[in-house]
Amino acid sequence: MGSQDITTPETLPPGATRLGPLVAWEKDAFDGDYPICVWHWCDKSEWRAKAAREGWTPVEDAMCPAWVPVSASAHTLVSLDPLHLEPSVYWPDCCGMHGWIRDGQWRGV
Repeated sequence: MGSQDITTPETLPPGATRLGPLVAWEKDAFDGDYPICVWHWCDKSEWRAKAAREGWTPVEDAMCPAWVPVSASAHTLVSLDPLHLEPSVYWPDCCGMHGWIRDGQWRGV
């Protein structure tokens, strides 16, 4: 990711386009068969809650809030311009963020 500081939600990962305050996308560098990657700013709150419920201690470095990339290959790419994915995008395990990407914008549920 180079020398650019992406340790805050205000600074996007290089090459990413903002869809909403905590969601961005870029042409996918991870999955050559699928054209996009979706990033979200993750506070890791669900991981912390799971650790508390199950009685284990998470590795602190892994629990720092960060931009997290994922391939959107499980979704149907309806349109690239403006970006539109179906169905909704959901990160249940790390922070619980859930919403729609339509008309090039993030709309939280």
